[in-house]
Amino acid sequence: MIQTYQGYFGEDGRFVPEGIVMKIPVGRRAIVNIFDDEVVEPDTISTHQKKLDDINKILADALQVENSSLTDADWDAMTTLRSQANVGLARKIDL
Repeated sequence: MIQTYQGYFGEDGRFVPEGIVMKIPVGRRAIVNIFDDEVVEPDTISTHQKKLDDINKILADALQVENSSLTDADWDAMTTLRSQANVGLARKIDL
């Protein structure tokens, strides 16, 4: 079976596929054709970098929230929250 991948090689020698990012099989025989055409979309790397930056920001924000500790007032509010929410639910009706 032959699979074809279209893309370009970056400055660091890595293959950057165009369109959908696919995992190229490892340990397979490959024939590489190099064309004289220049890369049409050089901003593909910057698009990927922007996505990576967005993901890193989300993870950093999540880590910051996770590491923030509750104050004593927050703990007190949480302990009384259930009793305040269940007011009137403990009544019993016999029919």
